[in-house]
Amino acid sequence: MTTHLGLGFNHGIQDVVVLCNSLRKAIRAAPTSSGPDAAALNALFEKYKAVRMSSVCSLKGDVVKSGLETRMHAWHNVCYYLLSRYLSVPHVLENLFMRFVMAPEFRKGQVLDYVDREERMRGKISWIYPLSPATKR
Repeated sequence: MTTHLGLGFNHGIQDVVVLCNSLRKAIRAAPTSSGPDAAALNALFEKYKAVRMSSVCSLKGDVVKSGLETRMHAWHNVCYYLLSRYLSVPHVLENLFMRFVMAPEFRKGQVLDYVDREERMRGKISWIYPLSPATKR
């Protein structure tokens, strides 16, 4: 992941969220008070890897978009040069790109599933994993 789209930190946070949710479930499911055993932790990390590399998360799509953005900035070939210099400049194209390419990926952001919190603001884009109010649990 390159820095051009600023997604590295966001994906680091998403990694932490997915791991925290999985670890909490593993600790609650552990038969003893000492916590999950090595086999349970191995299964947890395999599941984490599967979730992060699936279409449920935006990681794969963001890596592709990051590479495209890097090639555009580096003018990798004539097509990327033209795309960078002339096609990505108009605000209309920028708005279309944000609405139809990036927004579907943004809405895949996961939340800590054990933190009860009400959504205070609602935007034009709905979340796939919304915050849960305390009354639902």
